[in-house]
Amino acid sequence: LLLNAGFFRRIQSGRPEVHVKYAMSLDGKIATHTGHARWITGAESRGWAHGIRDTSDAILVGIGTVLADDPLLTTRLDDEDAGAGGPHHALRVVVDSQARMPAGAAMLCPDTPGGTLVAVTELAPQDRVEQLQRAGAEVVIVSERNGRVELRSLLELLGGRGINAVMVEGGAQVIGSLADDDLIDRVSAFIAPVLLGGSGAPSPVAGNGVSAASAGLRLVYPTTLTIGDDLLMSGYLSGHYPDEGQA
Repeated sequence: LLLNAGFFRRIQSGRPEVHVKYAMSLDGKIATHTGHARWITGAESRGWAHGIRDTSDAILVGIGTVLADDPLLTTRLDDEDAGAGGPHHALRVVVDSQARMPAGAAMLCPDTPGGTLVAVTELAPQDRVEQLQRAGAEVVIVSERNGRVELRSLLELLGGRGINAVMVEGGAQVIGSLADDDLIDRVSAFIAPVLLGGSGAPSPVAGNGVSAASAGLRLVYPTTLTIGDDLLMSGYLSGHYPDEGQA
């Protein structure tokens, strides 16, 4: 059942399964107070994360992540870890309400494998949209809420394309908005044995949050695994486990 969870989610709700992945320090930070984030976790954890990319249909990030890190969002695995056809490069999806993504972003370079979809709103300047299209991005206009891409609508658009599994890699505002709207199905949190401190250092989940700890989104049947020096905690959120209404 778990192997087909994304398919069941899409058939049931019209949207893909949403799998949030992040790496953080022992004190819950995804970067230092200066914004430096490479690398919090070890090489083994990063390899494991690429394995999750390899099994995902799409990788979703916010424009803040693109502007801060200029990521490739490709799958980089050793030959023995990749399938017979080599690594699978998922569709890259950038949530970018105002089309701020640079046309020279690494993921738009001609030699970067895989495709890139940029989700904007009607508020995006047309000249910026056209620049991204000339750079090779597919740009789609999605309904907005409070000036931002409405994430449920975006997920339903992806579901309409037959995408079953979306891996979300940040940033905190995107993950927080998904959490606020109860759109997260699975979480994989890589925890490094390091303290970063800093009152201004970012955490992995922003958004509105909950007012009481008892109302927090809780994993059911969580699993823990030691990967190198790091700890991976993963599981489905309550109400989103495939047994709970999907089968």
